[in-house]
Amino acid sequence: MKKYTIIALLVCIAAKLAAQAPNLAVEPFRRLISDPEVILLDVRTPAEFAAGHIRGTDFNIDVQQEGFVQQVQRQIPKDKEIAVYCRSGRRSRNAAEALVAAGYKVTNLDTGFLSWSENLEWGVVNVSSAFLRARPDYESPLESQSLMGTILQITDNDRYWRKVVAPDYKNVWTNELSLALMSEREKNQYLAADKWICTAKYSSLLAEPKPDAAQLADFTMGNIVRKSSSSAQGAFVAVLMADGTEAWVKDTDVEDFRSWARSRKVTEEGLVAMAKTMLGTPYMWGGNTVKHYDCSGLTKTIYLMHGIVLPRNAREQIACGVSVPYELGKMRPGDLIFYGRKDENGKPVSVSHVSMYIGDGKIIHSSQLVRVNSIVKGEPNYYDRQAIEVRRIIGNVNKGAKFITADPAYFQQ
Repeated sequence: MKKYTIIALLVCIAAKLAAQAPNLAVEPFRRLISDPEVILLDVRTPAEFAAGHIRGTDFNIDVQQEGFVQQVQRQIPKDKEIAVYCRSGRRSRNAAEALVAAGYKVTNLDTGFLSWSENLEWGVVNVSSAFLRARPDYESPLESQSLMGTILQITDNDRYWRKVVAPDYKNVWTNELSLALMSEREKNQYLAADKWICTAKYSSLLAEPKPDAAQLADFTMGNIVRKSSSSAQGAFVAVLMADGTEAWVKDTDVEDFRSWARSRKVTEEGLVAMAKTMLGTPYMWGGNTVKHYDCSGLTKTIYLMHGIVLPRNAREQIACGVSVPYELGKMRPGDLIFYGRKDENGKPVSVSHVSMYIGDGKIIHSSQLVRVNSIVKGEPNYYDRQAIEVRRIIGNVNKGAKFITADPAYFQQ
């Protein structure tokens, strides 16, 4: 009798173990869901899901709602492996056991979305430009923008907002779906990967290698994406967006990023020609893309496309390069002219605007829109503002600026 009791007990234990799903930590769970055949299931409430979830989640079915297993059975075939998660791992553990008992193969994220979020300390911009705001609110002032491919460090979160540190701007907020969230290891792999840079003013990332394919994202000058292992097809090359989505772009709209960066030569003529392609672009406070510029966003972009990284704001750019007298005979095209206020000793104490000198007594700047003005009194389009400083970047890049090839935000050093 005792023998049969022990056997029955062992059978019960074995049955219970069989109904238990394996629990994985973040890294092995991440490797598991990288398999496109694995179904990723969020078992939290719809409100929790809307506030933030693992990118690529296939279904959100609340385990606390009546008929949970039946809902899963209606939507997910039994031959599919399921990876489940909740906030902390407790609800998803119960969900996993119920689904195992129903005949599914299930794996649970042990400590839930909380540990996933804490582990993802980096985000790479996955749209043409991420809007960086002062607070986690769409009505909050726009501070700047980061281009597609920019690596941001994540320091906090609030609902679907992520507080980030950009290479050129600290402690701002952007929405989660603008980013591909990454661990330290994934960020380093991304940084080391071969990439394309968009050199066309405007382009598109397409779902297929044909002109009339669906657009996956707009793609603008200065945007960066990884190269795909897929071969080029006709006039299109394959790229990988930061979240791993493969897309296609016209081969004439991109260049190999490393080769492009190494080949940059900054000249007065090149800076002026680039600046003039921006004429008529609307002004926007915080604008830093070809669609909208503020004053320092314009000068930053002009130099960036010549392989030189300037600080983001005019108050920082004024410390770059060397000082040049504000005299027509001594200024050269490409010099940056700053406006603001000086103290009683003639030293700049505040900076409110920046323009670029283009020669012949003229400047180009973003003021209401990107436009050309004269700094010669008496001319019809005279810009009647007193300059407080002129700075020359050409020949003095390492004084406050840097070459893009030496910037750890773009290349491993």
